[in-house]
Amino acid sequence: MYRVNILTNTSTETWQDLKDTCKASGGYLMCITTSDELQFVLDRLRMSCSGNKRFGIGLSRQSGLEINVDANWKCEGDRTTLDTQMTPWANDNPSVSDDDDAGTRIMSDSASLKDLNALKPFVKWNDGYICEYDTVLFQTVSLPGGVNDWKMSPIRCAQQCRRRYDCQGFHVDAAGCQLRYKPNSDETNHYKKIIYHL
Repeated sequence: MYRVNILTNTSTETWQDLKDTCKASGGYLMCITTSDELQFVLDRLRMSCSGNKRFGIGLSRQSGLEINVDANWKCEGDRTTLDTQMTPWANDNPSVSDDDDAGTRIMSDSASLKDLNALKPFVKWNDGYICEYDTVLFQTVSLPGGVNDWKMSPIRCAQQCRRRYDCQGFHVDAAGCQLRYKPNSDETNHYKKIIYHL
């Protein structure tokens, strides 16, 4: 699932800020891994706005790594490396110095990539950004009995866990919703988080 976010002309966020915003909402900056995914996202961008717009995505390079080595550019979600056959660089890119962390943006008309310094505000450098969300399901080992209070509802607890990247599952008991951040050996009333990468 994807969410296209449009920035205002006065936005001063950095690429890192956008990455943190997506993570805080339970996702990550989008990473293109297949040509079908690329086409789907480009079609959606073209329906959302006209002209060749720039959208921040999750491909990045750490400082100290060479800019012209494709393997140094990694996706935020699954750490897949850059495929320039599918998404080529725009003219004169990549251009951010080896000494700086770099993020990327995709051009909506050409599907080409442009890099930018990940830590500098990019007023007028981007028109928006795309967050990607994995499909998240919860599998119960033992159904909780007698939970009637909305504050202790498994549905509400699942929503809280889904928003937290590091949540592994949750447990519902008389004390309410207990989020788990590591695998739980006590499977009574426990829901395990299962993430499907699309």
